[in-house]
Amino acid sequence: MLRTGDYFGERSLLTGAPRAASISALTQMEVVRLGCEEFLEFIQKYPHVRDNFDLVAYERHEQTKVARTTPETRDDIQGILTEIQMILNTN
Repeated sequence: MLRTGDYFGERSLLTGAPRAASISALTQMEVVRLGCEEFLEFIQKYPHVRDNFDLVAYERHEQTKVARTTPETRDDIQGILTEIQMILNTN
C-alpha cells in the first residue's frame, strides 16, 4: 500500500528491467511520470538520493519474492481489507 508522496517503478528505472508490478488506486490521485532519461539526470544531479532508491528497490524486490512463496492467511487478507476500508473512510 502506497501513501501520499510514495513512488513506484524505481526498479525498472534503476535496472532497465521490465516492470514487475501493477498498481490500482483506491482513491483519486495525481501521478507524475518520470522517464528514464529524466530519472538518470535526477540521480546524477542528486547522487545521495540514489542510495534511497536502491534500498527501496531491493526491499520491494525481497518482499515480492517472499509474497510469491508465502500463501496469505485469512488474517492477512482481513488486515488488508481493513486497511483499505480505513483509507476509503478517511477520503
